[in-house]
Amino acid sequence: MIISTIFNIFLISIIAGYSFIFKNFINNKDNEVSNLDLLYGIILLILLSTVLNLFFPLKYFFYITILFGFIFFLYGLKKKKN
Repeated sequence: MIISTIFNIFLISIIAGYSFIFKNFINNKDNEVSNLDLLYGIILLILLSTVLNLFFPLKYFFYITILFGFIFFLYGLKKKKN
């Protein structure tokens, strides 16, 4: 149960990272991510996975997607503190 909780927190942080990037792409002046903005991250991940799946299997992009999502999350945390 502890491992699943840690995994869920990690997954939420990845989705929050993608929502931060997608929200900044749409609206440059607002840098905060609220609870409802996680839908931006889910929409971006669905769009990205659909486009990538047209050309390649998604198993090649799984770790890259997770890595970029976590990097975007850390970037969003750093930007929020400044």
